[in-house]
Amino acid sequence: MDGRTFYAGNPGSGIIRVTAGEKTVEIPVTVAKVPLETVEDFEEKTTIFDGSYADNAFFERVSGGEQVRLGRGAGMLEYKLTENNLYEAEWRADRDTEVYTRTYTALNLWVYGDGSGNELYMIYSNGAEDELELKITTLDFTGWKQVSLSSGSESFEIQGLGVRAP
Repeated sequence: MDGRTFYAGNPGSGIIRVTAGEKTVEIPVTVAKVPLETVEDFEEKTTIFDGSYADNAFFERVSGGEQVRLGRGAGMLEYKLTENNLYEAEWRADRDTEVYTRTYTALNLWVYGDGSGNELYMIYSNGAEDELELKITTLDFTGWKQVSLSSGSESFEIQGLGVRAP
């Protein structure tokens, strides 16, 4: 290392320390033994969330400006919460997408918050139970935020997304 560049070599953990003047920031870093696996990057015209039905929600792949955090595409879930739908909206994927967590401890997502305070959740199955919900985040922020979640099982199948009022 030359004192300015971090090179990820062998697996392990450590801290990157950055100092400028009187300020110092420490960033924990872990270099894994296996590469990260992409579940969905929204770079193709079809996605794992291409759906078969929805309750007060609409999903589409978008490719423009502030709507995209990384790469050329993103998934956008539009929803409408009303008293008639008990302030809940769901989008169901056309097919389940299996995620293996034996190797990985978390599923990381970039979420664009609308500041509504509503709860964004994933609908999934763990093999033993057909339909479960896992909270992704509370949409109490605006702009992009990276979130991490774990289902607690060795593998699960993503079935869709939902939003509900608190």
